[in-house]
Amino acid sequence: MTKPKQTKTATAKKRRPKAQENEEAKVLSYADVVRLAKEQAIPAINALTNALTSLKVSDRINAAKELLDRGYGKTNQKLELSGEIKQDLSVNPEALELIDKLYSNKTKKK
Repeated sequence: MTKPKQTKTATAKKRRPKAQENEEAKVLSYADVVRLAKEQAIPAINALTNALTSLKVSDRINAAKELLDRGYGKTNQKLELSGEIKQDLSVNPEALELIDKLYSNKTKKK
């Protein structure tokens, strides 16, 4: 027994207009999103734990990194700089005098 084919007009009648769909859509607050994410924390950790036994080495490494980052925090990246500073950082003495005069005039007015 075969099902009768639906016509395009029958399908179109069942659909709601997009404007109506948008009106019915629920707007989630940030707190709602956080709550929903926390509800999925245990399944997410279980999925990562299951990935530790994956056949692919890259999947196992990525899962281990994610679990360690969440359990112990991400490691800090240190940056060492060496070499000479080639820019002169000295201040023009005339500019310092001008700044001093402007500042002293402002404090005298108060």
